[in-house]
Amino acid sequence: MCGEEPQDKEKIMDETTRRTFVKSGIIGGASSSVTDLAKSWRTYWPEMIPLPHPSPRNNIGLRRNPWLEAELLPSLRKHASEVIAR
Repeated sequence: MCGEEPQDKEKIMDETTRRTFVKSGIIGGASSSVTDLAKSWRTYWPEMIPLPHPSPRNNIGLRRNPWLEAELLPSLRKHASEVIAR
């Protein structure tokens, strides 16, 4: 980890924390997948928004779960705009 920028360390910590929460059952349940958690996003809204990792490798998952772009992302965009406007 030598030579990493502080923001890189923050990204690593965020990802590690998210995975820890999912795996330990703090979010969802011990057997919940990230997809299952994202499907139940309304349960956690707006305090927490479980999302799949934004990776080009997730394009297959996005195609298999069109509800993510049709339902969750528009709500997230609207909420983010409202928060920013405050």
